[in-house]
Amino acid sequence: MMYEDFYKNGFAFIENFDPLNLNIVLKDLTEGKVKQGFSLQQKYSSTLDLRPNVIDYSSDFLEVLKKNNVKTFLRKSTLRDTTLLLLLQCFHR
Repeated sequence: MMYEDFYKNGFAFIENFDPLNLNIVLKDLTEGKVKQGFSLQQKYSSTLDLRPNVIDYSSDFLEVLKKNNVKTFLRKSTLRDTTLLLLLQCFHR
């Protein structure tokens, strides 16, 4: 079962994941090509956060979640309904 793998390993993979145009956006970010009004800021060691937020940066971030049905994937992996958590994270700015 998917949830057993998640709780045993601490992660799970989305099979047949389609990144759509997200790879292009991420490539630009890793090359330092950040849109005006945005920045990559380090909050923790070895991480960078897109500021002020990822949602306004590119619709590709949300599209990849919808296209790959991440909501259902999370529910099957964790046996929890994460809808409210996802909504709070998306709209918390």
